[in-house]
Amino acid sequence: MAAGRPRIPAQRPVTDTLLDLGTGAGLRLAASADSREVDRRLLAALHGEIERAGQRGWQTSEMVRAVRREHSARHSRLVTGPEPLPEWADRNGLDRVTAIESMVQVLRLLTSMPRVGPVSPAPAGEPGRQLLDRVRGLLAEAEATDDAEIAEARTLAAQELLRENTGDGRTGGRRIAVDNPYEQPKAQLLRAVAAANGCHAVWMQEFGLVDVTGPVTGLYATELLFGSLLAQAARAMNLIDSKSRAVRQTFLTAYAERIADRLGAPTEFKISG
Repeated sequence: MAAGRPRIPAQRPVTDTLLDLGTGAGLRLAASADSREVDRRLLAALHGEIERAGQRGWQTSEMVRAVRREHSARHSRLVTGPEPLPEWADRNGLDRVTAIESMVQVLRLLTSMPRVGPVSPAPAGEPGRQLLDRVRGLLAEAEATDDAEIAEARTLAAQELLRENTGDGRTGGRRIAVDNPYEQPKAQLLRAVAAANGCHAVWMQEFGLVDVTGPVTGLYATELLFGSLLAQAARAMNLIDSKSRAVRQTFLTAYAERIADRLGAPTEFKISG
């Protein structure tokens, strides 16, 4: 290393020190410091934080989604394939300072991920084929009509059928994506469906996910009904004359409250953090 060239302090934990690079002064320091040392420590920190997030219960696909949601698809590729900074910068056409800043942004998000519970395998809680076919038939009818009363009646009938799926008493968890636009009423709707099926839902707003826990039969019913209700709501919103985001937000909020009322579920929801 050339005489007098600054080095990143080594006495603090690697990730803590690297997060300091998010400041303007830190980025200038990194750009002027021993490039091999910076590159080595950034890559080590990235591997370490991905591993630690996994130990806290996060799946790789969830990390990728969270990083892409907060930053960009380019950032998210650092999660699936961490590589040394020079190669990653060249591959993405970035100068050194911008590349360092991007890596630090990913590190910051990974370190902020809270501990979450395990996720149950997707087929867990699925009812028998005959019952499932009846439920799907009812939901298909609900999604295909412009008549709100018919859609609601078919959905409630599907909900009642799903209650017949008592399962074996196992419990588990799912994390269901909730994205903009209108993420708050969507989370409200999901919380209502979860409660109606004996589950508990926590909205992790920063990451665009709702963490749902409860009996695996309830988890399956929640995911199935929520997907159908979103499709029904989208169809209903297409009938609204106004394209105003505020009007549609109000409509979807009222829709979530009405469904919660019909399901006998509370409309409030818990936001993590």
